Amino acid sequence: MSGAAGFPPGARWRRFDFHTHTPASMDYGRGPNHESLKKRSPREWLLDFMRAEMDCVAITDHDTGEWIDRLKKAYDRLEEERPTDFRPLVLFPGVEITVNGGIHLLAILDPSKGRSDIDALLGAVGFPGGKQGTSDGCTSQSVQEVAQTIRKRGGLAIPAHADSEKGIFERLDGETLRSLLTEDQLSALEVADPEFDEPEIYRQSGVKLARVLGSDCHHPSGSAGQGFPGSRFTWVKMGKPSLDGLRLALLDGAPLSILRSDAPIVDGADDPNAEPGLWIESVEVAEARYLGRGTPAHAAFSPWLSAIIGGRGTGKSTLVEMVRLAMRRQNELPGRLGEEFQEFAAPAESRHGRRALTDSTEAIVSIRKNGVQFRVRWRTDGGGAVIEERTPDGEWKTSPGEVASRFPVRILSQKQVFALANDPDALLRLVDDADPVNRRERAARREKAEAEFLSLRSQARAIDARITERERIEGDLADVRRQISVFDEGGHRDLLVRYQRFTRQKQILTDRNRELKANAAALLKLSPEMEPADVRADDFDLREKSFGRRALDLLEAAAGRQRRIAENLREHGRALDDFRKEWIEEVAASKWSQEYEAVCAAYRELMARLAEEGVSDPGNYGALLQRRELLQRMLTEIDSLAKRKQKLEADADRFLEEVETERRASSKARIHFLQSVLGDNPHIRLEVVPFGSNALAAERRFRKAIGREDGGLAPAILSEDGETGELAELFRDLSDHQDERHQELEGRIRKIKKRFAEAGKKPGPSGRQWLWNHLRQLSPEQRDRFLLWWPEDGLEVRYRRTTTGKFVPLEQGSPGQKSAAILALLLSYGDEPILLDQPEDDLDNHLIHDLIVQRIRQNKRKRQVIIATHNSNIVVNGDAEMVISMDHLGGQCVVAPDGTGCLQDTGVRAEVCRVMEGGRRAFENRYRRLREEFDDA
Repeated sequence: MSGAAGFPPGARWRRFDFHTHTPASMDYGRGPNHESLKKRSPREWLLDFMRAEMDCVAITDHDTGEWIDRLKKAYDRLEEERPTDFRPLVLFPGVEITVNGGIHLLAILDPSKGRSDIDALLGAVGFPGGKQGTSDGCTSQSVQEVAQTIRKRGGLAIPAHADSEKGIFERLDGETLRSLLTEDQLSALEVADPEFDEPEIYRQSGVKLARVLGSDCHHPSGSAGQGFPGSRFTWVKMGKPSLDGLRLALLDGAPLSILRSDAPIVDGADDPNAEPGLWIESVEVAEARYLGRGTPAHAAFSPWLSAIIGGRGTGKSTLVEMVRLAMRRQNELPGRLGEEFQEFAAPAESRHGRRALTDSTEAIVSIRKNGVQFRVRWRTDGGGAVIEERTPDGEWKTSPGEVASRFPVRILSQKQVFALANDPDALLRLVDDADPVNRRERAARREKAEAEFLSLRSQARAIDARITERERIEGDLADVRRQISVFDEGGHRDLLVRYQRFTRQKQILTDRNRELKANAAALLKLSPEMEPADVRADDFDLREKSFGRRALDLLEAAAGRQRRIAENLREHGRALDDFRKEWIEEVAASKWSQEYEAVCAAYRELMARLAEEGVSDPGNYGALLQRRELLQRMLTEIDSLAKRKQKLEADADRFLEEVETERRASSKARIHFLQSVLGDNPHIRLEVVPFGSNALAAERRFRKAIGREDGGLAPAILSEDGETGELAELFRDLSDHQDERHQELEGRIRKIKKRFAEAGKKPGPSGRQWLWNHLRQLSPEQRDRFLLWWPEDGLEVRYRRTTTGKFVPLEQGSPGQKSAAILALLLSYGDEPILLDQPEDDLDNHLIHDLIVQRIRQNKRKRQVIIATHNSNIVVNGDAEMVISMDHLGGQCVVAPDGTGCLQDTGVRAEVCRVMEGGRRAFENRYRRLREEFDDA
């Protein structure tokens, strides 16, 4: 659920105008329309700032608070009426005091104050009566005294337009200016010119006051160079606008809490309040074992940084794990951590054990994606809609898809982080998950190329089996040719050929005669079936003009048409049969028949002579001719297959090269990505090592490629001491230069593949005969798969404790140092929400600040960060926009409302100091001059 007025909960940037004037200032509307503008109403004045999209306005007329109460009443009426231009606007009562010496000083009070408080302040600083609104009078107190009085009365003292006329840098110098700056009475400086350089005395004082900007408006509208609503303002980061929140923001300064409208916005964004495309709005847990029993536990998050705080056992981790459960991310937990989570995410069967759910547990996570609100539900019983989408009219409807793919979220516990630090393969997968590396698309292209390679090689082998028949076919063809030559040499070839041709023609004519005869018979058989059925006239009313007579006439007409068609069929059948008989006679009388009879007679005479010459089956000549033709066609086809095989093998080689290209591209993408996200990191370095750093790292994939994952053949593949074997030789004596090493390894891998492919043709090297015997037993497809083998890249992680120390391998680091290094990587890229559960365990404050806090500040501008933590540095110096405080009451973990909000809230600060080690110190380090607040608490 979002905060008030539809805004996210917690702190956000507010447009704050520190310096405004109303018609209560005599010079308001100065110029040609002075008299008419002086008559402008409080309602109109407020709408001017609402249209300018201001969030907060300090009412600072010249030496008067006359309009403050009038503006408050007008605002109350506007809030009730809600006109088109209305938007929430917080009014901070104030005044621009003309101080002795002609200096203008802004005093800003709490929104709860009114005109009487301003009048009392003016009286306390000795401002003369009768001069209000004119800036003609001045206080009897000095500027130092006026600033001190403002502070004592709970206000903020800010020198107006300090860099110009009537500003402190124009009117004061020497010890007077030094005293004003160093007495700790000023809250900020209003500086109009962003290029203004403070005088040397300011720099020497060591004071760093926030430089704010106000419009100093005296008109409702204007042009460049003039002050009017929205022309100049300051972005102030706070929760619900209050003087306390404003004071802390000014103490914090730029860029964490103060941004001028004439300065670039954070990270080049158009709006410092820009929300990420995907962020978690809230989680609600009902009926878990220790959370949400009776009343659901609800935690709302900021789109930027939210911190879940609380003592041990207050449910911080449980809240995070319920989000993991609802977002279907439990499968990302490795090994033992996955088993522990399964135990956590099961209904409790007794009062003991780690099980944290009940049979009716439900978790609902509200998500905003590209401006659309969704909610994801998980229930123990599996019921309810999993994904729901909120329609523009406010209704919820079921939405399709899988939670994990539609709403990518990264959730990591400290144990997961430590596991990553000790698993290089897991770290590499983490790098590959980054969008710039594009692992999924690269893997898809590589897998497609591998599949094409294997398919083409399989097709080539199938063709090869047929090509091996060439020798047999050539022998059969030679035998057939010798038999045919007996006929050809006797001069009988032409007659036999003519006889075979005429015999085929005779068969064709005979088939046509049968076809004509069958068609004529079919027509004659069909004609009776076309005759109409009889119609009973007595079934119809035959009176004149009756409907029955008309129907009978229609039936008779149809019957007549049927009879004519039947007669036509009989006529066509008889005609076709008569034609057939005449056609037979014409064929018999044709010259073709005469030639056919002559050829048949000559053939019978030849057969008789051949029989007399001892030829047992002279009729084989035709079959021999057909056999020869068939064998010749088979040889032609084999020649074509041989060319086809060459093309298949060439295409397979092309896809094999594509696999290798994708592998190289993957290595380069990993290298470039790590350089882009960690290139300037003073504490951690991750370096991709193409093909891995040693033989041991390559062994697992190599064994899988040759089908020996059982650990056998160790001496031939890699000896126990790593000194001998194929892989030992592969990685021995490589260049120290990365590019040269890469090329050397690539060349050696190609040689290994070539030698292994010839294992069945050549004897194996000495001492590796067992390996060679194994290779000979591999199927052709297994050999093809081995050609796709490449050692996986390695990942070397180095860190250093200080910016001046040396980088050392991560393996030499403590658990905390390892975790800090991995966290720095995790927080260096990505735009999906990231939830971290107590990542600071085992980390010292130095690592937390230098590695974690700095990355959080940078990261939260482009992605949502949610951290369950008990470290105050992460919350305070990480600048959490939202703090969710957990407590343990009556056997249940609850969200404590008094300790939930933003850091500017007194209750939140008190809770941070109460439950978090070093909380007070963290606040003192971040906010100057807060010691008084803690001493008074």
